Amino acid sequence: MTRRLSLFSAAMVMLLAGLCESTAEAGGPTREPQKHRIASRIEGLQLALWHQPPNASEASLDRVVLVLHPASFSTMTGAGYRIQGQSWMDNLAAAGYDTWGLDFLGYGAADRYPEMAEPADANEPLGRAADVIADVDRAIDHIRRQTKVATLSLIGQSWGATVAGLYASKAPDQLDKLVLFAAFGQRENATPGPRPTGAYVDMTPERRLALFQRQVPDGEAPAMTDDVLQGWGAAWLAEDETAPSREPATVRQPGGWRLDLYDAWHGHHYLDPSQITVPTLALRGEWDTVSNLDDARWLFEGLATPIKRLVVIGHGTHVLTLEKQRRQLYDEVRLFLADSSADLGQTGRN
Repeated sequence: MTRRLSLFSAAMVMLLAGLCESTAEAGGPTREPQKHRIASRIEGLQLALWHQPPNASEASLDRVVLVLHPASFSTMTGAGYRIQGQSWMDNLAAAGYDTWGLDFLGYGAADRYPEMAEPADANEPLGRAADVIADVDRAIDHIRRQTKVATLSLIGQSWGATVAGLYASKAPDQLDKLVLFAAFGQRENATPGPRPTGAYVDMTPERRLALFQRQVPDGEAPAMTDDVLQGWGAAWLAEDETAPSREPATVRQPGGWRLDLYDAWHGHHYLDPSQITVPTLALRGEWDTVSNLDDARWLFEGLATPIKRLVVIGHGTHVLTLEKQRRQLYDEVRLFLADSSADLGQTGRN
């Protein structure tokens, strides 16, 4: 136990060091994100909302963005994770966007489901997309009250992208633009075996990083920077205060996304692109095997909105936000958000 606590303490130090980095690689100081706690769809459990205020000189009253994290890591190890001094949220804020990131239940600074303290096979998979869109709605309501905007832009990554797309199909009047990075596509019987079970998933940082890197083709240089390879795993581990209780220490996260992915890859996707009418940017990395080119085309071609774009970024994988080519992703998203031709005039203030 002493050894596990020492490892956990070291991880906390590395996480805090990353969060306290005050100078962005683009130049100039960055502000620390502010944490809000709001009620979730489940009574007694709270979500976490991270707020990165915009650069004062670039700020616009109606440019508000909410980012939804992927299945395996939270806001502050995803869009809020600083690499060489700047995170994706910092980058958006530097361009004048009032930037927010939501931690779903079971992730990051949000509360854990009580079932996550029980054996995994004692409960059904937790946190499915069809359930958590209710928490997206609560987050957007909070942000709209804080910022006074009528609509905002929604960005999602991986499983978070399909959650964002599902929300957009249900509540288009809440959004002005939609960005879907590495969204799950629909496939037919793409994986063998039974439907996944288990309330949650445990994984070591070493295993998580190895899976990230496995998508890079043989003979190619690592897609991630050295500082990510050396520091991200400790930061990810430090987010789970229960990690020291397990040997080896693991991050425990809801398992609902596995069932969502299984259904999507067996012809039963919960997201119907034809129900999305919001201007949409779909992106993927060239080397992404979780969201391949056919998946991206399925999504793009099915979108009901006439204002849509599909972008493929070279030498990037499913976790491009943690990789050397991430700035291409930043630039493409900012270009889309700033383009008035992709604005249907829905933005405004109450």
